[in-house]
Amino acid sequence: MKKLFALTLTIVLAFGMVGCGGGSEEAETEDSAMLTDDGAEEEDPDAGFIIFEEDVPLAGEPGSEDIHDYVFAVVDLVNEERAKENIPPVSLNRAATGAAQVRAEEAKKSFSHTRPNGTKCFTALAEADITYAAAGENLAGKIKTPEKVVDAWMNSPGHRKNIMNPRFTHIGIGYVSSGDYWAQFFLG
Repeated sequence: MKKLFALTLTIVLAFGMVGCGGGSEEAETEDSAMLTDDGAEEEDPDAGFIIFEEDVPLAGEPGSEDIHDYVFAVVDLVNEERAKENIPPVSLNRAATGAAQVRAEEAKKSFSHTRPNGTKCFTALAEADITYAAAGENLAGKIKTPEKVVDAWMNSPGHRKNIMNPRFTHIGIGYVSSGDYWAQFFLG
């Protein structure tokens, strides 16, 4: 089953850069897709990095009533993968988790890095008053457990790139059990 599952995963997460402050702007675009257990893909060339120059809010704590246990499991699994390559761990960010939860809910309606209202995924971070130097998003759907979703992301080059990016120091994770939709925001 794992081999079949790994074979069905073919995606690349797009990365575009927008610089703020100095008036300079760079853009890179690659094809991207979101990950599902059945191998379905949906392309989106507009996903990627957005650059700002401010600090990231601090994280929540395990056992918080309003954060699903799966969130903490994913943080632990992501950090185990990063440790294998001597990459510093990410810390859970409560505000980014709230924004990721919004994105996981939205993925039920529109499985895309573009939000149902037509804006880029990173506007969810802005709506949560989150500032950051760099950000990335991973999405997944129809994957039932933290172990399976992290395994799927690690077997996908674009998603793995976000997980293993040493620039990212914080993570937010959203999970919706109805349809098993996942969203990760990485911040640096």
